[in-house]
Amino acid sequence: MNDLRLRAGEILLSTEEVCRTVRKPLGILISEDPPLAIEIAKLLIKCLRPVKTITVGDFVTWNCITNGIIPHISIIDGRVKRRKRAQLNKILDNFTKRVTVVNPPSSITFQAWKTIERAMSSSEERTLIRVIGEEDLLTLAVAYHAPLNSVILYGQPDEGLVLIHLSRYKKDKIKRILLKMSRRSIE
Repeated sequence: MNDLRLRAGEILLSTEEVCRTVRKPLGILISEDPPLAIEIAKLLIKCLRPVKTITVGDFVTWNCITNGIIPHISIIDGRVKRRKRAQLNKILDNFTKRVTVVNPPSSITFQAWKTIERAMSSSEERTLIRVIGEEDLLTLAVAYHAPLNSVILYGQPDEGLVLIHLSRYKKDKIKRILLKMSRRSIE
């Protein structure tokens, strides 16, 4: 399978190999305390001048927004380390478009895939994607759909902030990871 187009009713499921791969940072790991990690990310973003800045995860999104990094697209699930987090109001005010998708743990649903794809094509709207389920693997879908020279920020549990600068090499690596996921029909 070399085709990553999902069809309605399809879902990508993580495999053991994919789990092992995503346990390691997919970009630059900034292992400082959150305030310093965000300051380092701000400097890198200023130097890189990305086409889009995207955050995945509640803690990262909240820290970015409260420290002056307003992402074009953010994906949250209302939880940090699988515990509910009530900082949503500070996050919501920064987005002109809000979408809710269902995405079970260890998967990427067709709905989430298409929503991310559409959000990437919008040049004006700041989009918040609220996930019912889990957003962790959606970093892969974001990296697949984001334009080159975008920056993706996500948290690596108990390690720090990860910054992915999307180059052709990085996008190819993400595609190889996605191709290792199993594809299932859920209809």
